[in-house]
Amino acid sequence: MLYKDLIASKKWFTMSLLITLMIPGAGLLALTQFTEEMSQEDALEVAAVAVQNYVDENPPRQGWRATKTYIGLDNNLVVDVHVPRFDHAEVIRTRKERFK
Repeated sequence: MLYKDLIASKKWFTMSLLITLMIPGAGLLALTQFTEEMSQEDALEVAAVAVQNYVDENPPRQGWRATKTYIGLDNNLVVDVHVPRFDHAEVIRTRKERFK
């Protein structure tokens, strides 16, 4: 009973709350009508560009250099990294693969 009386006495608040929630909701609903599904190939190309930009701005380690970012044969994203120190390269080679 308390909530019903509160809502009835504050109709302007209830209406403004509903309008405040409905206008952005209607806008989001309208925007979803214009979305398109991306194919896996397109998504990989977008991811490759994003990863390349990230690696350019944030090098993996001091002295290391990302030389190439491409989509591999198994439809995976590959980043080639030039590692100038031999001991770092050996540690990487001896590790087992993380993702497969």
